[in-house]
Amino acid sequence: MPPAVDASAVPFVFGAAQASALPGPVLVAVLTELGATVPAAKGLLNRLVRWGQLELERRGRVGVYRLSGQMASGYREVVGGGSTPGWDGRFHLLIYTISEQRRRSRDALRTAAAAHGYRSLRPGVLAAPRDSSSAFLPELSVPGLVTGWLEVDPDGARAMVGRAWEVERLRADRTAMASELERCAAGPLPTDGRAALVLEYEWLAPAYVLLLADLGLPRELLADDVGAGALSRAIGSVGARLGPPAVRWIAELAEQLGYADLVEPASR
Repeated sequence: MPPAVDASAVPFVFGAAQASALPGPVLVAVLTELGATVPAAKGLLNRLVRWGQLELERRGRVGVYRLSGQMASGYREVVGGGSTPGWDGRFHLLIYTISEQRRRSRDALRTAAAAHGYRSLRPGVLAAPRDSSSAFLPELSVPGLVTGWLEVDPDGARAMVGRAWEVERLRADRTAMASELERCAAGPLPTDGRAALVLEYEWLAPAYVLLLADLGLPRELLADDVGAGALSRAIGSVGARLGPPAVRWIAELAEQLGYADLVEPASR
């Protein structure tokens, strides 16, 4: 069963198209091929712009999108051009009390914070190794929200990260998915571009989520790569076979829609 079309589908489309900028009509058309409705795809793009995950540039009546913020960092990590900045030994905290009657506001805060690298330490407390809250808090209404910093000794920080980021479970999940993707990549695969794109999304969307689950964590707080290397290699095995026909299909779609000139190829 294909994964739901959520925020992770957007950087996937950029990667599948091998593009650094995509016009809205092309982006929406590809998202609908992956299972989204047109209104849902447009709503998703609007939310990501508000949360600082996409940049929008107007070219006449057409919007051209680029990845930004944590989403751009994740994309660079996947394609091998990312790096984790230095860490000052502190965690940024968001402390909130939101009643069950306002759970939509609570869920919006959690979703936006998670997209920017925050994890739950305990109910009502979110933490991240860096302060990225300015990218999403201005768009949210969270009465009584308190922000601050938590300084933890190295052993305590490693233990905290292990719990909040579920490091051992992440390692096991990455190892299992890497084995499954390598098995799939060795079998017969479609050469039709649209079918290749849909299958690539079905297999790789959850793999990318796992690969980026510890994005932004200081490397000194982890004993090793937590299975990321094996999973990255397996993703490459799938992409080597399904990627070329998917890239061609998206390029043909952009040409058919009349927006090929607004697609900017990613630099390699």
